[in-house]
Amino acid sequence: MNMSKNKVFLFILFSMIFIMGCGEKLPEGMPPLFPVSIHIAYEDGSPISNALLSFKPESGPRNWSVAATTDAEGNAKVRTHGRYIGMPTGNWKIVVQKELLEGIAFPGTPDPNDPEGVKAYDEWKKSPNKQKTFSLVEEKYRNASSTPLQIKVEGKGSFEFKAGKPCKIKLPDLM
Repeated sequence: MNMSKNKVFLFILFSMIFIMGCGEKLPEGMPPLFPVSIHIAYEDGSPISNALLSFKPESGPRNWSVAATTDAEGNAKVRTHGRYIGMPTGNWKIVVQKELLEGIAFPGTPDPNDPEGVKAYDEWKKSPNKQKTFSLVEEKYRNASSTPLQIKVEGKGSFEFKAGKPCKIKLPDLM
């Protein structure tokens, strides 16, 4: 009886060690990653929700894609390669992108043998309400060379930023 209790205890102990110690292995050559959380809002305090944050190293190799997407409250947890929680140490510039699409979306180039597709394309071509794209973030925050947002990652961290005033800037049409 005592022997089976010991076996159960050891099984549970080794199972816990295995589960806790076996996180997803980082790719070869990837530096250690540190958990980083971000809160971003406009100057008036309203959160910048559903925004893409891209992190650009100020120096050093650019081998690792580092990004985050904000939630409804403007909070984000940074990931490397979209998969690994955290980011490498270093000095990083933050680029903020949040866009709004309005109007009728481009239906795609139709197959000439698809009458419904041809009709949708013709209606779109005639429509005065073609899809337009607007940025909801000021220009300087959308570009790595002009963004004033920066962080220095030396380990686990949490950062808060203000990124300009709420705006709606029409971007150039692609079609």
